[in-house]
Amino acid sequence: MKVLIVSRGLPQPDNPTFGIFELDQAKALTKQGIDVTFFAVDLRSIRRKRKYGVVKTLHDGIECYTISIPLGNVPPNIFCPVGSVALKYLFERVFNDSTEYPDIIHAHFHRQGYMAAELSKVTGIPLVITEHSSDMEKEVVDPKLLKYASAGYRRAKEVIAVSKSLAKRLYENTGVKCTVINNIVDTALFVPQQEKQESNSFHFISVGRLEEPKKVEDLIAAFANVCKKNTNVQLDIYGAGAKMTIAKELIEKNGLQSKVHLMGAVDRNEVALALRKADCFILLSNSETFGVAYIEALASGIPAIATRCGGPEEFMEEQYGLLIDKGSIEQAEDAMLYMCKNIRDYNGIAISEQIRKRFSPETIAKQLMIVYEEIV
Repeated sequence: MKVLIVSRGLPQPDNPTFGIFELDQAKALTKQGIDVTFFAVDLRSIRRKRKYGVVKTLHDGIECYTISIPLGNVPPNIFCPVGSVALKYLFERVFNDSTEYPDIIHAHFHRQGYMAAELSKVTGIPLVITEHSSDMEKEVVDPKLLKYASAGYRRAKEVIAVSKSLAKRLYENTGVKCTVINNIVDTALFVPQQEKQESNSFHFISVGRLEEPKKVEDLIAAFANVCKKNTNVQLDIYGAGAKMTIAKELIEKNGLQSKVHLMGAVDRNEVALALRKADCFILLSNSETFGVAYIEALASGIPAIATRCGGPEEFMEEQYGLLIDKGSIEQAEDAMLYMCKNIRDYNGIAISEQIRKRFSPETIAKQLMIVYEEIV
């Protein structure tokens, strides 16, 4: 079977998670014998330095074609039509009369879903869309965005949501019934450390963009309270974003320069290594369509403190850590203090093994293949 994956882009040095969900699925499907071609329609602004036009690269044996046009944050009624033309041009350039067309087009995210729907109309190739975006989980979605997203969903043979909470919201906003297939976790990279070195300091770690939904300010406030009761703690925060300045100011204001370290955006290899060395993961998100960062931590054999914000409620179990209310600094403080005292109650190896069974590339790829086979 031949599958064309349509993505936002590919991981970049300045943005190592850009297009990573899509590429992970492409790799997983390839290992299951699917013939995958990967298209990236990169319409980021001119501030994102890259080569414009069409570029072909190879990622783990997968042929990847990126078409880059410096467009930026423009309204959906500009972004989506421009992307549709770009995608059609890329398709015609790669798949000509002498090449065999894909059996399935699988697009990720609503904007690319619309672009792929336009391509599906022209080619007659069946379309699958996977929705990941928190934009579509809001109670009130931008009407312009909803118009283009809905047009793509209606054209698709199958719409996949990465969590039950997202599927519920999509149905409420668009009337589309979704199949739920979770995101992949790289269980070859995110593995537990068999023997951890003893340390006098309890090590918390957080991974996520420093943007509004992740609430880094709540995390620092809660950790400052923890430090008043337990001085043998530290917190490493991985990620970058608009709230980096706020985070630095809060660290200085609370005198936490020796306790809290802002590590910036790094690639997944560095994150995986850091997770293995940590004692507990914490992320106080206000919204998660799934929550890959939590799963990566659990796969690395450390318990997590997660918020009830959509995705985590579906996978967080008692043996995996603690689930608290979003927006509650007091509950976050109590949870961190609890972890400091009771960390030995958690079996990291067992947590990792259970997560591997549920979210491994092989598990998720087989679920996707069932969808493809039913359509074909």
